[in-house]
Amino acid sequence: MIAVDTNVVVSFLLKREDPILDVVERVMRESLVQLSPTVLLEAEWVLRNAYDRKREAVLDAFERLLAMPNVSVQPEGVVERAIELARDGVDLADAIHLAGAEGVDALVTSDRRFIKAAARIGAVPPVRAVQDFAS
Repeated sequence: MIAVDTNVVVSFLLKREDPILDVVERVMRESLVQLSPTVLLEAEWVLRNAYDRKREAVLDAFERLLAMPNVSVQPEGVVERAIELARDGVDLADAIHLAGAEGVDALVTSDRRFIKAAARIGAVPPVRAVQDFAS
């Protein structure tokens, strides 16, 4: 099993002209590949900001990537759940934080947009303002 960095994921998803695209394709299709949520998070930023891809197109590409039988993400289930949350309107970075927050009473933040988006969808655990914990 190998882990890949963001540049490999971006090259694979974009199929952009690159001298090593053939190698990237072969590695991504023939190796057992483990992805970290942070690689996907960075890839989302690159695809949206550097390549002007739309949010839904990026989420669709990630779902296709995760459906490949040789690709896994650790910890298991976090990215799949994060994509669901992102489709419901939560920013992907926040969705990864929320999806990975298992067994806690709340996820605490000062990000008002995150708090509102999480409340709107009834996120579990709930997302609460850090100010709520001030004494």
